[in-house]
Order: sequence, then C-alpha cells, then structure tokens
Amino acid sequence: VLSTQDILIQAKALILCALPYRRIPDRQITKRAQIGKHASVAVAFTALSEAGLPFGADRALFAWIQTRAFSNGFITFDRLTEFLSAFSLGDDGRNYRLFYERLERLKNLSVSIRVETEDEEFLLNTVPVKAAYTPRSGREVKHRLVEEAGAQLLLIPHRYGFRLDPDFWGYLRANPVPMPLALMREFHDEPKAWDFCQFVLYRCYAARQPSMVPWGMLQEQLASLDQNHRRLKHTLSQALRRMKVVYPDLPVSFLPAPGGLAVAPWRPPRESA
Repeated sequence: VLSTQDILIQAKALILCALPYRRIPDRQITKRAQIGKHASVAVAFTALSEAGLPFGADRALFAWIQTRAFSNGFITFDRLTEFLSAFSLGDDGRNYRLFYERLERLKNLSVSIRVETEDEEFLLNTVPVKAAYTPRSGREVKHRLVEEAGAQLLLIPHRYGFRLDPDFWGYLRANPVPMPLALMREFHDEPKAWDFCQFVLYRCYAARQPSMVPWGMLQEQLASLDQNHRRLKHTLSQALRRMKVVYPDLPVSFLPAPGGLAVAPWRPPRESA
C-alpha cells in the first residue's frame, strides 16, 4: 500500500531524465535515457516565465507535490510546515522564501515526454502544475473563502492548493516510482546525490534479477560534467554509503574499475508487504 506519509512517488520519466543541478540560462533543455534495448525516453523541460527552469532542490518540492496529488490529482494543505517538516527543514524565513521561489519555477514549467520503441511512439505535452493557490496573508485567505465559497472546493478552505494537469496525472498514475521519504530526505539539497539515489532505487524497484549498470551509462544518466571519473565515483560511493546507513540490506555495490554498478531486486520493507 502506498502511503504518502512514508514515501515519495515520482513519474518514471522524471527520474530517468531529471532537472538541472544548478540554475542555467537556458529556457529549454532536453534529457534522454535508454529504458530498454530498443526503447528510449526524452524529456524536454521548458520555462514559461522569467523565473527560469527549476533546478537543484526544486526536484524535492516537485516530488512532494506529485506524491500528495497522487490519489486524485489535487493537493491541499494548511501550512507550509507540512512540506518543511517532511524534509526536516527549519520553519524560518529563508525556507519560506525558497519554497515560493521553487514553486514559482515549477508553476511555470512545461514538460514534454517522448517514449520511442521499435513499434510505437508516445508523446505527452503538459504543464504539470496546472493550477495553484498560494495566499500571501491570512486576510487574503478569508476574503477568498467568502468570495468563492462553493467554487473550486478542492482548493478551499485550505490555505494552499495545487492541481496537476490531468494528462500528467494520468502518466504519473500509470508510471509511478515509489521512493522511501526517510532516504530521500537525506539528499534534499544535494541534487547529484538525489538523482543517483532515485536512479538506484528505480533500478532495484524495476529489476527482476541481478544486473549491472555500466559506468558510462551511469555517468550519462547523471549528466555529470565531472570528467574526473575517480572523483565522481568517490562522490557517488559516499552517497551509496549514506543510503546503506538507512537501508543496510540495499543490494547495490560498485564493481572494481572499470566496472559499473551492481543492482538487484529490492523494495523498502514497508512497501514489500
């Protein structure tokens, strides 16, 4: 049973083709990944406003919104502390400001998902966060309640509300990848480690038998600009070591050079039941 209190749920394409690590000047980028011997996925991210493309820890807020909206395409909550506490973030002005900055970028993000196989092609063009209500003051909330009582009930009377694009929600429901929140919380503000962690979890989640991820594929998956393979492997090894502090039985290990990453079928204990 999927519990949004214990896990995050993300659309598969956004794990295989993730957001940028840092702020970039480009208004559009495309990420690609192989998902099988004769299948690939490409995701184009486009910024629809001057806020620019989401980046870095924006991926954590995006994952949280997908998780909370997984059941019916909507998310409503009363206090920002619900998000902040999920990631053990302080209830202070800086984190409130960062939340609104991240949300502004996500509200103005267009996502195009293209999956190609030998036999067919799937294309989805969407603006994932289709609607959002984020009042700036208690007075604004009260005014909204009085003025729009009976309208858009899923966004009212809560202080905050988001609605996913129905097509994006449909894709999310058809292609969910659950990840333990306890683990992802560890990498909230470390986008490279976050992407490595979620890729490893996806490979274990999808695996039917032990397999090996070649080093070149892993490097391409993470879209790393670090050409120093030894340094990159050290960074990822540190991330894997921290993952195993939370889940010691995680069947993942780096192979001796020039090998890649060994993975095997595994799901968090709570989810395996």
